[in-house]
Amino acid sequence: MGEHVKYPNSAEKTGAEGTVHVEFTVLSDGKIENAKIKKGASPELDAEALRVVKGMPNWNPGMKD
Repeated sequence: MGEHVKYPNSAEKTGAEGTVHVEFTVLSDGKIENAKIKKGASPELDAEALRVVKGMPNWNPGMKD
């Protein structure tokens, strides 16, 4: 995931930094859905985190019980 993050130029200029928490659902076919910011750092960093999460390849979904 870290390989795909591109630190936004505008965030670099303003000195914005921090951790962004993203919440999302993995569907039964492995697709990512309903990605949203749970705890943001700045608008630029939040947008980049969402871009990376939405661009992830399909997951192998887990099963409960």
